[in-house]
This record gives sequence, C-alpha cells and structure tokens, in this order.
Amino acid sequence: MRGVVVGNRGCASATTIEVFKDHKRVASHVREYGRRRYVTDPSHMPASHRAHAEWTPSRLVSWANGVGPAAATLVEKLLESRPHPEHAYRACLGLMSLGRSYGNERLLAACERALATGATSYSSVKSILKENLDRLPVAGAVLTSPVTEHVNLRGASPGAFPPWRTAYRNSSTNRELSQSSASRTGSASWSTRR
Repeated sequence: MRGVVVGNRGCASATTIEVFKDHKRVASHVREYGRRRYVTDPSHMPASHRAHAEWTPSRLVSWANGVGPAAATLVEKLLESRPHPEHAYRACLGLMSLGRSYGNERLLAACERALATGATSYSSVKSILKENLDRLPVAGAVLTSPVTEHVNLRGASPGAFPPWRTAYRNSSTNRELSQSSASRTGSASWSTRR
C-alpha cells in the first residue's frame, strides 16, 4: 500500500505513520484514528520524559500526602485538570522541586494559599514562595480574636445602623432636595423640612 508523504519528514498510510531523517526511517508507529489520541513508544521518548513515565498519579498523590493535605489536594487538582494525567506530571514534579528548595513546611503553606485563592498551578505556588506570601495570613482566613462591640460599627444585616445613626434617621429633621427652590434658581439647594 502506498502512503501519503507528509512534508519531507514523514509518510502516512492507512495503517502506519513513518518518520524519516535524511531519507532514512527513524521511527514507525501504528496509526491511531480519533481525536486527541496519543500513542508514544517509550523508546522514542527523551530521557527526561522517561523519568516522568516512572511516576503514576497515585505515587504523586502519595508523595503530596507526605507534605500535607493541601499539597495532596493541589496535586489531585493538577492531575484532574488535564485530559491525560501524564500532562500534569511536570507541574507535580515541579512542586517536588519547590519542596526541596523551600522546604515542605513552606510548600504546604503555599499550597494552602493557592487553594484558598483558586490559583491552582505550579507557577502560582512558585510565585507565592518567591514573594514570601506563604508567610502571610490568607485574606479570607477566619479571625481568631472576636470583634469588639463599638457604637460606630454597623450590624450584620444590610442597612443596619449604629444606635446614634438610628436616632437621627428616625427624627423628623430629614434633609431633602427642595424642588421649589431648584425650579426658581435653576440650581439645587438644600432645605430642612420640619
């Protein structure tokens, strides 16, 4: 069966894909049909990619559990965010590298911050560590000390007023825009209604 030449580097038939360099075949694969299907022969992978292949999602999550629950959750989110978990291995291995560089305690704090802010990527965690944000409290964190009562603080419900404002609001001396003076002078002026 005759194949279709793809550029000057390959040939595709109904069953086979062949790759050539300097008119010599360097690789041959069985052709797979379908959208976004990946077929990789491990012997054709670079050494760095073969190192990634030694890892499994469960092994990465197990390592992250050793760091802490936030790190495990982040690794799970990274693995789930890609169509194939293998595509997230580089980010997960990058988190391991950050743990070696900054220590697992700081990595855990950075993972907690990343999850709290919704920035669940390797680059976000790296930035958090680089900028020392892992050492600051998260903005949405629950305060441990109770808020003190004070006359100038509003209540929890919308439109709640402190006691001194409620008295003013209910008084009969409300200010409003006087329609009559606005129409006479062409500008707004304020008057007190009694």
